[in-house]
Amino acid sequence: NNVLDFARIERGEEKYNFQQCDLVTVVRETADTYRPHLEANGFQFACELPDAPVFVNGDRDALAQVVVNLLSNAEKYSDTRKEIALQLRPQALPLPHIAVTVLDRGMGVPKGREEKIFEQFYRAHDSLSNGIQGSGLGLTLARQIARAHNGEVVYEPREGGGSCFTLRLPVMASPKSE
Repeated sequence: NNVLDFARIERGEEKYNFQQCDLVTVVRETADTYRPHLEANGFQFACELPDAPVFVNGDRDALAQVVVNLLSNAEKYSDTRKEIALQLRPQALPLPHIAVTVLDRGMGVPKGREEKIFEQFYRAHDSLSNGIQGSGLGLTLARQIARAHNGEVVYEPREGGGSCFTLRLPVMASPKSE
């Protein structure tokens, strides 16, 4: 699916259905769908979401795909420390936005490759010999979707080991009444 989605974006055929959506609901539903898979594979999965809705102008399915791609990567690269956390928090800097963060205790990204991991087909580790499946497009797609939503996906190493990937999106100033 990532390959097909990537091809559509590259051809300019990807159309997003932008509308007011509650990002908390999108992330919660995605986490609830993914949780049984993670737990069946021995993962501790913590999900920290606010109670109040956070509205963004976005395509629900595309934003859910970003979260799935980030969770999938956290799972694939977790190695033996099977801990994943998913958080959604408002942030003030550099500009006010909402941050959806996926943290793992995996291998992390080798120094100097922090931006290369977002390039198409790039894999930071010798994943094929390690038996880690994937096309090398998940992070490329996640970033493209985020940018189409006037946002970004960024990586930073997690303190204590692992990775921290964050989807940053602008928050709607005031939700439209329905």
